[in-house]
Amino acid sequence: MGNFVVSLDFELIWGVIDLPMLEGYKGNVRGVQQAIPRLLELADRYGIKLTFGVVGFLLFKNRKELEPYLPELRPSYLKPNISPYTYMKNTDVDNECHFAPDLVAMIKQHPQHELATHTFCHYYCMEAGQTIEEFEADLKCALKIAQEKGIDLKSLIFPRNQCKAEYLKICKGLGFTSYRGNETNMLHSENYENVPEILKRMLRLIDTYLPITGSNSSTVEEMESDVIANIRASRFFRPYSNTLRIIEPLKMRRILKEMTKAAKKGNTYHLWWHPHNVGINQEENFAQIESIFRHYKRLNEEYGFESKTMNELANELKGNG
Repeated sequence: MGNFVVSLDFELIWGVIDLPMLEGYKGNVRGVQQAIPRLLELADRYGIKLTFGVVGFLLFKNRKELEPYLPELRPSYLKPNISPYTYMKNTDVDNECHFAPDLVAMIKQHPQHELATHTFCHYYCMEAGQTIEEFEADLKCALKIAQEKGIDLKSLIFPRNQCKAEYLKICKGLGFTSYRGNETNMLHSENYENVPEILKRMLRLIDTYLPITGSNSSTVEEMESDVIANIRASRFFRPYSNTLRIIEPLKMRRILKEMTKAAKKGNTYHLWWHPHNVGINQEENFAQIESIFRHYKRLNEEYGFESKTMNELANELKGNG
């Protein structure tokens, strides 16, 4: 039987503070207040288990409540504009775009879902200047506030999927069982590190609609690890685009065909996105998400394709090992 994993990078504004048009993106971020309840309702309807990778900052009510928990050891990025600590010094941090304890509590009321971490401050592991000690300090803060809120963190979603092998050892030492690794295709390989960013973005956009990289499901062997399980990503659910609305059916066909292939082969298909991606154009986005969930239900009935959280799948892999 194959597995269907859906993970969400729940970060609000903390994941996009370096966007040049940040003010214009706040509509997406505010839309998360409606997107999360809609997503939970759909998931319940179709028997989907979700893994929410939550930035630790979101668990606080406001900046005043957050500040006593900030670590002394903070990421020393060479690019100060990507640091949330620099951002907080220069920004009026409103509650709606920066904190979401009520939404986290809402997710917690649905125990079939997993609350994972997206690090404490949306930490970038591959940015110049930061150190492994700073990363460890960040994770310890995420664990501390989660424990106080009654959340047992076992899975980690690295911001922007930036991961280093030596950092995984820190994760294992702190009790984590799984992380979401990158897709295993040419557009995410080390050979593409020196390719201009604009070209990589263009190729990945095309791959959303046309099968440049083929089907991206994972076998058990590809997810097993000596450190913690790598529940590899298969596909980023790119949000509805009004500009590209004519070819949106190609995106959906690509995802559904990949899911079907994974179910038939007994592989794992891991779909992911950010709640703020679907914060606008919600009717179009949720129509597409429901189509995916409905297709999962058919595959579940026909092939035994099963929805699992990242930690559930990691525990299965460990048991099989």
